[in-house]
Amino acid sequence: MKVAVTGATGFIGSSMALYLRDRGCQVTAFSRKEALIDDLRAIAIDFTNITALQKQLKDVEAVVHLAGLAHRLENKYSLDDYIRANVDTTISLAIAAKSMGVRRFIFVSSISVNGDNTNGREPFLEDDVPNPTTFYGRSKLCAEKGLVDVLSGSETDFIILRPPLIYGPRCRGNFRLLLKLASSMPLLPFGSLKGKKAMMYIENFLDAVWQSLHSNEAANQLFLVSDSETLSLEEIIAILMEQLHGSKLRNFPFSSNVLRQIALMLGRLSQWNKFTSSLEVNSTKFCRVVNWNPTVNSRKGIALSVRDN
Repeated sequence: MKVAVTGATGFIGSSMALYLRDRGCQVTAFSRKEALIDDLRAIAIDFTNITALQKQLKDVEAVVHLAGLAHRLENKYSLDDYIRANVDTTISLAIAAKSMGVRRFIFVSSISVNGDNTNGREPFLEDDVPNPTTFYGRSKLCAEKGLVDVLSGSETDFIILRPPLIYGPRCRGNFRLLLKLASSMPLLPFGSLKGKKAMMYIENFLDAVWQSLHSNEAANQLFLVSDSETLSLEEIIAILMEQLHGSKLRNFPFSSNVLRQIALMLGRLSQWNKFTSSLEVNSTKFCRVVNWNPTVNSRKGIALSVRDN
């Protein structure tokens, strides 16, 4: 199978390109700049140039679209920036894929489309009314709608995946920050934080995409995907501390109200609320339709992330 992977120099994209290559796929890797990923060369591509995209998609059977502007950069960019990076590129790529007869288009969206927390409610589901609260989430929702508009009724089918935080060895973003915090501090006061955090280990995500590439039943559907278990923030930090320092007791319980007041005084209340809130995902539909289950549980995934970091 010939597969095009966008965003191929990022943490997820590079892992995806090499994963597919190692399973016998002929991979065309797209990125903002030319680069080598192991021995795979990534091609610099202009997503506004549909003619150039069509040329690169010749004989491609499937597209895995990961490129975009990440949520962790939101303070630096406007909504228009996010629309250009996450919506316009998706629509251009979908138009090119459709015109070149690409069989399947897998778009990696985000659980941010559903909302930023599940405090006081059941885990997110596919049929929940979208409630994005950030530029990133709003742009991903717009990209989903644009993709469906372009590809509906065509010979190119689509699959939309909304994962939560994806973590693993050498990952970036919030998990990386938490790992750095746990590495640098012999004691942490977060033992009282019970908010549940859906995450997805990189190998589980790669396998979910692999199964999506080969599932006829999944065509033209939206799925939430995640690890099979959801740990509390207290449990996540305890596992990190045990792996790093050899003791669960290093994450001790301290008053969450006091910690919240400290965050307020430091002007970090918004970040604190996001850090401590619950975000749970029900991925039963994907597991049922694709006949898939994550191969790595969260506890093992966190341990592997620490060991191989």
